[in-house]
Amino acid sequence: MGSYKCKSGCQCGHHSRKFPSAAERWFKFVTPGSSDECWEWKGWRSPEGYGRFRINGKQIPSSRAAAILAGMEVKDGLDVCHTCDNPPCVNPSHLYVGTRSQNLQDMANRGRHPKRGLGENDWCAIYSDKDVEDWKFRHSAGESFKSIARRYGAHPTTISRTIRGIQRKRVES
Repeated sequence: MGSYKCKSGCQCGHHSRKFPSAAERWFKFVTPGSSDECWEWKGWRSPEGYGRFRINGKQIPSSRAAAILAGMEVKDGLDVCHTCDNPPCVNPSHLYVGTRSQNLQDMANRGRHPKRGLGENDWCAIYSDKDVEDWKFRHSAGESFKSIARRYGAHPTTISRTIRGIQRKRVES
């Protein structure tokens, strides 16, 4: 455990107290088992089953904390991915560091990614099919992507990519 000294640098010991290390706190939420079984996070979990843990004053996913505490190099911008498809698992031998693209592809390959639909039926669609049809009409009439975007509170690139069928799967009229 680390010790705390008061801000004034007082050496009297009256202000000293011990704080558990991140590893000591982490193990309060985990009961380790063998390397081939999942170690379920017993702390708070999101509705999807992912835990959270504070390290160095920052809340991070419990699986990321597990990887860091196990000595894995987890750079900013990379995900900590599960080989076991069990979101609350924090067993370091079930985790690997990968890109967001690798993580999403892995989820899709295992059938854990939401199914993509067409148009407004897509799980991540924000705008209705009627909105997109209006965008196409306005653009064909000469209105700029930027002007359409301002009207709908969208980014011009979103408008452009949607009209060209890149960002959203086409819905036949």
